[in-house]
Amino acid sequence: MTQTSLSAKHFLLAGLWLACTAASYSQTLLWDSTGVPVCTAEGWQRAPRIGTDGQGGAIIAWEDLRQGSQAAIYAAKILPNGSLPWNPDGVVISPPAAGQRLAGLLPDGSGGAFLAWWNDAAGNSDVYAQRIGANGAALWSGGPLRVCNAPGNQQWVEMTADGEGGIIIAWHDKRGQDLDIYAQRVGASGNFLWQQNGVVISTAAGDQSYPQLASNRHGGAYIAWMDRRNEDDIYMQHVGADGTLRWTADLPVCTEPNRQIAPKVGQFGNDRVVVFWQDFRLGLSTSALYLQIFDEDGNKTYLEDYQVAQSEQTQSGMALSDDGKGGSLAVWADFRKSNADGDIYMRRINVDGSIIGDFGNAVCDAAGTQERPQMINDGYGGGLVVWQDKRNTFDYDLYMNRVSAQGTTNYNEWNTHSGVLLHRHDNNQLTPQIVASTLGTAIIVWYDGRILDGQADIYAQRVAWAPNLHRPDSVNFAMFKTGMIEYDTITLRNNGALPLVITNVRRASDPATTHPADFVWLPTIPLPYTLPPDSSVQLVVSFKPGGVGRRISELRISSNAPEDPAIIPLIGYGTNPTLETPSVYQMTVTKPGKSREEELKDFLTNKGSGTLYIHRLEFSGRDSLLFSLGANPPYPIAVPENGTASLRLRFSPDSAGPKETTLKIYHNADTLPRNVRISGIAATPVLLTHPITQYFDTTEATKSREAVIQIRNTTGVELEVYDIRLSGENPDDFSLQAQLPLYVPGGGALPFTLRFHPQSAGAKRADVIITSDAPSSPDILRVYGPAVPLSVPGFEMPNDFAFASLYPNPATTGQDVHVLLRLPSVPQGEITLRAVDLLGREVLVLHRDAGEMPGNGESRYAVTLPLRWTGLPAGVYTIIAEYRRGGLLHRHARPLLLLP
Repeated sequence: MTQTSLSAKHFLLAGLWLACTAASYSQTLLWDSTGVPVCTAEGWQRAPRIGTDGQGGAIIAWEDLRQGSQAAIYAAKILPNGSLPWNPDGVVISPPAAGQRLAGLLPDGSGGAFLAWWNDAAGNSDVYAQRIGANGAALWSGGPLRVCNAPGNQQWVEMTADGEGGIIIAWHDKRGQDLDIYAQRVGASGNFLWQQNGVVISTAAGDQSYPQLASNRHGGAYIAWMDRRNEDDIYMQHVGADGTLRWTADLPVCTEPNRQIAPKVGQFGNDRVVVFWQDFRLGLSTSALYLQIFDEDGNKTYLEDYQVAQSEQTQSGMALSDDGKGGSLAVWADFRKSNADGDIYMRRINVDGSIIGDFGNAVCDAAGTQERPQMINDGYGGGLVVWQDKRNTFDYDLYMNRVSAQGTTNYNEWNTHSGVLLHRHDNNQLTPQIVASTLGTAIIVWYDGRILDGQADIYAQRVAWAPNLHRPDSVNFAMFKTGMIEYDTITLRNNGALPLVITNVRRASDPATTHPADFVWLPTIPLPYTLPPDSSVQLVVSFKPGGVGRRISELRISSNAPEDPAIIPLIGYGTNPTLETPSVYQMTVTKPGKSREEELKDFLTNKGSGTLYIHRLEFSGRDSLLFSLGANPPYPIAVPENGTASLRLRFSPDSAGPKETTLKIYHNADTLPRNVRISGIAATPVLLTHPITQYFDTTEATKSREAVIQIRNTTGVELEVYDIRLSGENPDDFSLQAQLPLYVPGGGALPFTLRFHPQSAGAKRADVIITSDAPSSPDILRVYGPAVPLSVPGFEMPNDFAFASLYPNPATTGQDVHVLLRLPSVPQGEITLRAVDLLGREVLVLHRDAGEMPGNGESRYAVTLPLRWTGLPAGVYTIIAEYRRGGLLHRHARPLLLLP
């Protein structure tokens, strides 16, 4: 591919989208073909590092010599559109200092980054760190954090995320007689989480140097290093979140004869670590690459170290990356052809421990030297590799290639083993670094000597390399009766970087084990069909179950996306149920303005085969807004064969009277809903008192009598009584006792107590006012009570002489009144019945009888008073019964209301 095809054409993406065919794409440069200048300040900018900002852009840091021979640390942010929102030529992180070296950059997960470095500003090399925000400002106040200022030199710093928002930094340290390994954990706010100047990882004899580390995902880390306690070997230690060592002794990763050097470590699976190193066990002139995987307890995955590659020449510049699936991608520069002809090789280590390829897969084996490779996973199981390339024999350019999930470069548009040109300019372009941007894109940064190699600058480029077919994980149809047909739409979106060309859509399944005939794709779009980035299209699929039970198939979509074909499982359920319900249901009587929810027990019955599914319930008709669904299970409501299900409905009437709606039940037993008539009555309570009027017996002044009044509710809805109080002519002669509010159930009654305690003689009258939610409220109970002076002789009657009944009462002036008295069990005496008005004056003697009385247990005396012959006018009277015997007089009284 020529430079022209990578530069001028990328400005015409809109036209490219319309004109593209089913061919795949290699790469499209999204920024200026010569790259975006991140920093072109005076002097030398070198050793770039890059990390994602989490929004499709990147944060870039580098060593900067714009002010002289001592390097400063600078950083810049670059957005997906290639703009640089911070200061021109970057913001200073650390000013120039002697021996200053940038260690690395890690994203902080919030749009900013952690940076670490070391320098000799204090006389000996010390370790520093800083966190910058998304705006480039330092987040740790007081300047860079001095991680370690112990005596001696602290150098060769590496860091990793701690998995909990902070970082772990490791370095080799000469505060003792030789080099040792120390580490420190720093929280997100810049606080030290381990002891001052770091915790000891290893202080074994000889030098321990060049640490590499990977997070254990729980606040700690695995740290590997080169170790010279004997000869050059590889050792490792596991440090926990609290800074204590998890292994009692340093773990010998490899102590084979001769040298083992340059370890690299990476996370592997959920809680393991992979270690990759250069090994000379086969002879000092024979370089090999080995790896081993360890669990959190230090146990090996392979009985013998796994040999990744072997060469009589050098293998160097190793880099590790995750593969996006828990495994690892390893890439290196391999000089197996000759010392002057390096190539790029890689191997993939799957999460199950299997390793793809035989002594490496060639990423690029073009003529000349290819070296300094960097690799990231591509999001599809493969990887993107970028390297510096000297195939033109006089300076280095930048090339890249894509590796499949199988570790091969079988993409013709990427020139298979040659790769494609990323950037070529005057002089050298070196040390490329790569990070993922949005899906199907990546950002690469490099050291660029186009002006003058000794005055190099930092440049970057964003590369689009693939479309992406985003689709649902599966299409799950609801449950339908056999023979019925249902339609669903599938939304396909291209959220990748280049146009997506859909070349074929087909249904694919094994008829022996699946049901391809049940699903049909309706060809609503022409093929091939092109989707530009950030656009979508809908496909229509039908489902017509040909049997009962789970029905499955799949839709296969062929395109130029990396995942080809894309498979969408199609899932449906066939049933043949039968729905039975009552045709009418009457809700419980409810008051207007109130709401009542009730359960319709076993309302739905399935008499067919297969599960009955209720997809939706809704109300229609005249009063539909007065009815609603209660607390039912979520849709679909499943009713098994020969099973039942209950429903909960709510009735909320707004006025009195009969109400009606239709409950529509949508289900998989038919295409039409089942209609059930739901009715309800809204009623108001009716309040009655018993008695309707209360008459107290004649009572002496200052004495009292009491009566229990029943408040009755004659309807089916609850009656609520808010207040009961006395009013009228003589309210002070009466009192009442009631616990309010009273909730009287439909058809029930509740009592309150009424007392008569006259303060003076005479006829007393009051009204009991009852306030409730009955429409008749307030209701009035009339209360009467005659009172006689306290001096009336013989008024307190013995228990064995009293009125048994006075009936009817009230009576009219034209009626007879029947009197029944309870008498002492004696045979002789005199009975007199007198009528007394409300002032205590005798009006008329109604009856007198002297002689033998019933005795010997016959203790009742009955008499009929023909009031129509007495001329007694209408009014309120006290009928006083007197029983005289042997000079003793006993009296008892009963009020009588005489109506006209």
